[in-house]
Amino acid sequence: MSSVRQKTIQAAGLTLLLSLFSWCVSLAAAEMLVRYLGFRPSLPARNQHYENEPAMHEPDSLLGWRPKEGNYRYPPYWGDEDDIQITILPNGRR
Repeated sequence: MSSVRQKTIQAAGLTLLLSLFSWCVSLAAAEMLVRYLGFRPSLPARNQHYENEPAMHEPDSLLGWRPKEGNYRYPPYWGDEDDIQITILPNGRR
């Protein structure tokens, strides 16, 4: 491979990395700006197709939502399946 071609490939790779880095920095700056302006993550919308599901999340000022501690049971989505059971522990783990 010629020296000129190799330098061109290196320059293209560097340009791509710099563009990706700039894009990530811009995205992070935009996120910080909207948080500074008082906007917060959106809350999960209730899905009308699963209205039998219990509300297993509660609002969180930082994350937008977090799992709500408790034992939950709701009917299957279709068919003659067993009820769905979910337990969320105090630390948010299932």
